[in-house]
Amino acid sequence: GLGLAIEAFNDAKSSFPDPSIDYFEVGLLKLDTPPGPGDIANQAKIVGLSSNAQDVSPVSIMRRLDGDIFHTKVDDQPWVIVDIGFGALLDRLEIFRSIADSSGAVLSLEVFGGINKKEFDLIYRHDGREFGANGAPLAFYNSNPDAPIRFLMFRLQKSGAFRLSGIKLYAQTF
Repeated sequence: GLGLAIEAFNDAKSSFPDPSIDYFEVGLLKLDTPPGPGDIANQAKIVGLSSNAQDVSPVSIMRRLDGDIFHTKVDDQPWVIVDIGFGALLDRLEIFRSIADSSGAVLSLEVFGGINKKEFDLIYRHDGREFGANGAPLAFYNSNPDAPIRFLMFRLQKSGAFRLSGIKLYAQTF
């Protein structure tokens, strides 16, 4: 399997004309590490917003320490849609609340998942408890981790502006 592929790659790499260039370092791969959920947030992109209160269109969901990854206007049930980019079995999520958010509307957060942008199933509904103190994320597990997901919709049940400073997604991809 993977060991044979690494061996073939290293053989091919040794035939390059300039062996002093380290094209790829694959010797450090651990073959005994079991596969498991990894953070795939760097692959995901924001593909829809109920409205946009920022001057630039948001794209990345990677956590920002200097601002928000998106900010909607005041909407009735504001939402954002994220495209993971491929199918995944989503295990766990971490939501980072904006330090600029003081409205409390984010405490009505709902998260939905689906294989397309039109049909979503509920993954998580927040219970209204406060979260995000000192930059700590709201971490929760997917209620249906065996269902394949490509798109996520984050929505507030209450009217207000919606803003987050980051999202982490832990999933197995296929």
